Amino acid sequence: MGQSYVRHGTNVVCTNMTCGTPREIWRVDKDGNVINTASKLPLLNIDDKKISDTFVCKMPIKKWGGLLTFLAGVAVGALIVAAVVATGGVGAVLLSAVAIEGWMVGAAIAVGTLAAGYAGYRGIKGVAHDCDNTLESSWNLFHTDVLIEKKNALLNKSYMLCTTGGTINIIVNPEQAKKAALYITAMNAAEIYVQLKSKFIQGAISGLTGGANPFALALSVGFYTGALNFGGFDFSETDKSNQKSDSIGNLKNTGTTTGVGTGESVVESSITTGVKANKAGVGEAARIDAQVASKTGEANMKGLESLAYGTQAADASADAATWGSQVATRTSNGASATSIASAELAEQMYKESSEELMHKAAQAALGQQDILAEAASIQGGKTAAVKAAKTGAWKDGFKNFGKSLGLGLAGAAVGYAVDEGSNWVENKIEEGTSDISEGINSSDDIDIASNANYMGIIANS
Repeated sequence: MGQSYVRHGTNVVCTNMTCGTPREIWRVDKDGNVINTASKLPLLNIDDKKISDTFVCKMPIKKWGGLLTFLAGVAVGALIVAAVVATGGVGAVLLSAVAIEGWMVGAAIAVGTLAAGYAGYRGIKGVAHDCDNTLESSWNLFHTDVLIEKKNALLNKSYMLCTTGGTINIIVNPEQAKKAALYITAMNAAEIYVQLKSKFIQGAISGLTGGANPFALALSVGFYTGALNFGGFDFSETDKSNQKSDSIGNLKNTGTTTGVGTGESVVESSITTGVKANKAGVGEAARIDAQVASKTGEANMKGLESLAYGTQAADASADAATWGSQVATRTSNGASATSIASAELAEQMYKESSEELMHKAAQAALGQQDILAEAASIQGGKTAAVKAAKTGAWKDGFKNFGKSLGLGLAGAAVGYAVDEGSNWVENKIEEGTSDISEGINSSDDIDIASNANYMGIIANS
């Protein structure tokens, strides 16, 4: 079948494009071989790979936009957890195990903000420059016999496989090229939507099951970006299209990342619980010290009370002795019976007052001893109480870890299912995009009569 040679400025489309309009294939140096006079534009060979403008590749949008929506989902999930725990709603007891608080909130926000900034930067950079990869790619189905400037000539059936997985097709007919660009862009927009929606759901699941923890979030971002690839495993979100489905490989990756995350959780939980246990011990010790101090103060007050009563009793006893002397003096002086009786009554009253005050002083002293004994008992139980507080904190920590581990594993399983479902849908859309592209390209290859850009000189390739 006859094939047209290709001029500088001929339309090209890419199966990864989202720009909506075809681009052109250029010869960097516009001076070159011209076969006929219908156009002054030179013919292209296999070294001509410059695309006129970026196709706005879907892959950086899917990968880095996916990270942004994942982070947004994590934030939403974490806010739901915080709201449920704060209001005591259904599931508050379970979700409290994965709620983050204190300094971790600020750390999580910092990690998320840095990750979002990095994703935005990489996404913009990828959209602007990923199409430069064509300069390192190669043309296929070129003319094997005809050389233009000592290089194989390009034909309208020639195509290029981009390193990001897209296929760049030459479409000579401008209307066919526009049609192809619109169809492909619409399909890729649908594929991007599925990806971003999937990542948001996965992020929300992660946020609901403990993924908003700054350590867990940093791990998720590290694996997603490829920063934590190790042992020959690539855990990163793919940046290449038209990849074969690999459920087993994805399951292995999920298992590995989940295992690493679980190990991190064990270490983090141990550290966090240890800190809480220490705080519980310190708090219990402070509470006991406060009790002992309070009891000691109370005992001191009782001691002062006993001293005061004793002093008053001594004063009353001295007064009783004084009135006793008065009784003796008045009797020896022959005072009236009334005067003597008055002195005797005063003496008796002061004796009774002295005895009562001495009793109160003794009671206060006994009370002081009881309080001091109670303080000593509390102080003596301090070590055991502090140990019990720490043990209780460790038990609570183990319970919370068990809950968070269960939620984390459940979240990983659901997230894996969501990701696999999304991958299946995206692969189907990619297949549809490829079919559309191939159909329009084939139509262009045989539509000689209507192709204004066919050159009149046809290559029998």
